[in-house]
Amino acid sequence: LLLLLIPLMGGDRSIWAAAFRPWILLRSALFAMVFVSFYTAISTVDLAVVAAGYYTSPIFITLLSAMMTKDRINPLGWCAVLLGFVGVLIILRPTSGDFNPMTVVPVFSGLCYAFAAIIVRVKCQNEEPFSLVVSLNFVLMATGIIATLILSTLSLSSSAIAFQPFLLGEWALLDVKEWIITCALALL
Repeated sequence: LLLLLIPLMGGDRSIWAAAFRPWILLRSALFAMVFVSFYTAISTVDLAVVAAGYYTSPIFITLLSAMMTKDRINPLGWCAVLLGFVGVLIILRPTSGDFNPMTVVPVFSGLCYAFAAIIVRVKCQNEEPFSLVVSLNFVLMATGIIATLILSTLSLSSSAIAFQPFLLGEWALLDVKEWIITCALALL
């Protein structure tokens, strides 16, 4: 669908070329990691825990802003970061006997989101939104193709597939209703 938009964009190829600049591609790769890690966690961890881990992104954004962009964070901001961190620790319970290592995956998702947000702020502020969208869609497509090719060459045990069905399970065929919904969403 994106290729069909070229004539509608007046043939401005600079928007398309910008989609493949290094900072924009890095941003897109980070967002791909956000999506993959978030959905990987959802299939094995309670939704509340996934949300708590993912919502560490504002904490990471604040920390990274202070370290990388030299933003000044006032004492109230640092208190909010500390309280948010304590809240995440309460929900994730990293020292309890029933700690699931997969709870770290949504925290990784939040960290990737924070890095992507910092990149947008520092390096991509003047980029066309369409370039950012094209880049993200290209990287997501490439990620899917590469993962599919890699997974098709592996012989995975049924226990590995059962542990991580989202990433390792077989493709489900779409019925007519699901195709209609997918096409309708694509047109939006």
